[in-house]
Amino acid sequence: MTENAEEVTVLLLAHMGTAAFNIYGQTICTGLKIPPRGSHHYTPLAEESVNTLRMKYRHLQLVIIDEISMVSVPQFDYINGRLQQIKGCSDTTYFGNVSILAVGDFYQLPPISPRTPLCLPRDDILMDLWNLFNVVELTEIMRQKDDVVFAQMLNRLRTRKRNEPISDTDMKLLQSRTVSGNHDNGLSAPDDAMHLFYRNDDVDDHNEKMLATLSTHIHTIQAIDIDQTGGRIIRRNEQPHKTTRKDRNTTLADELKLAVGARVMLISNVDVTDGLCNGVSGVFKEFDYQEYRQFC
Repeated sequence: MTENAEEVTVLLLAHMGTAAFNIYGQTICTGLKIPPRGSHHYTPLAEESVNTLRMKYRHLQLVIIDEISMVSVPQFDYINGRLQQIKGCSDTTYFGNVSILAVGDFYQLPPISPRTPLCLPRDDILMDLWNLFNVVELTEIMRQKDDVVFAQMLNRLRTRKRNEPISDTDMKLLQSRTVSGNHDNGLSAPDDAMHLFYRNDDVDDHNEKMLATLSTHIHTIQAIDIDQTGGRIIRRNEQPHKTTRKDRNTTLADELKLAVGARVMLISNVDVTDGLCNGVSGVFKEFDYQEYRQFC
């Protein structure tokens, strides 16, 4: 324990920026300086970087990890290795003797890449860190506690196995909440309701259509790519670099179309502590063009 309230004794972490913001914490990558796409083998931090974390977390006693279902086996191993390095412990002292409280539901989203959930048994016992944990299952549903029928249906879908048929009762309940174009069941969605699509091309098409419905001028902003090489920022090329969201090195498009009144969403973490994280949406209010700094 420490008498200084500024000392970090409990560290709140989550895989995604939105979840980290909701618990007033940080992403796993930011909090422990773990690369977003780390290799399958742990790479220690340089001494200067790890010294900074040692000072910051010298009184750390507990790490709480939310949405544990999205944490992959290699990332969990990274957390173990980073805490061992920070605390100066051996490989046999798991998580640097820091207590870990992991919260989540393994029936929910699995890790994106690699798809190696912690709850599945591993052949390599050294990588099977999850076996070190005691599991406490929470059985009381709180979010839908006032609608028992709906809650029970959701739980049946949650535990349903692949190719297992959905009962007629559950299917009718789901269909009763379907919003269709002709509104036969009396349901209608607001015109500005958020749409979810499987493919990025469908997202782009829908965004174009929604922008066209606005009565304001549409501004097209071209991307300017920069590289940080040799300690200085240089212009990669004079023309915007053509990228796609299939490019593993970026989630950004080569151009951005905006208009006053358009709904916008961040697709990358900017400042999690300020709520500017992946998935946060808002409405564009105005343009303020200023002369931008020229990089050389």
